[in-house]
Amino acid sequence: GAELFFYVREDRTGRMVAAGAELVGGAGVVGAAAGMTRLPCFSMSQPFASLLLYGQKTIETRNNEMFNGVEGRVAVHVGRRPWKDTAYLDRLNEAGLSAERVKHLCSLPQGFAAGDIIGTVVVGPTHLGSHEERGSAAVEAGVVARRDDMGKYLTPVSDPAWLPRGVTVPGRPGVWEVDV
Repeated sequence: GAELFFYVREDRTGRMVAAGAELVGGAGVVGAAAGMTRLPCFSMSQPFASLLLYGQKTIETRNNEMFNGVEGRVAVHVGRRPWKDTAYLDRLNEAGLSAERVKHLCSLPQGFAAGDIIGTVVVGPTHLGSHEERGSAAVEAGVVARRDDMGKYLTPVSDPAWLPRGVTVPGRPGVWEVDV
């Protein structure tokens, strides 16, 4: 997949906003000078957003077909409400991660906050996971959740890339488009 370098600027309130993007490797500006690049975007709760961008979470699940027809590079937005329970901590501890590592993986870096687009990932094809598949050790590790705590539709996620700084935008349900 193509790699993008994002340019950011301060808006009139002092927040960082996307100002453009450039394809890495000299392919030229695809952002500000060429009218911005449009990417699909989805919102997810923290800490799963940071787990996804740090590469610990490699499968996204939903109880609906939200990602059907969406494949390739997408932007990740952090919802304003954090996740409702801490069962994910059991999965991370079972993986043998230190308390320090877990804290790091579950935290947004400086310059990022709830309500921001924080990075991009590549999503693969979505499929309805069987009860058995969702209970497999590999899927539970990739989702960072037990079978009963995950959605039924599985979407592989790869190639996470943090933006240089968070870009604040209002979240929306489902998949929507953003210009970066």
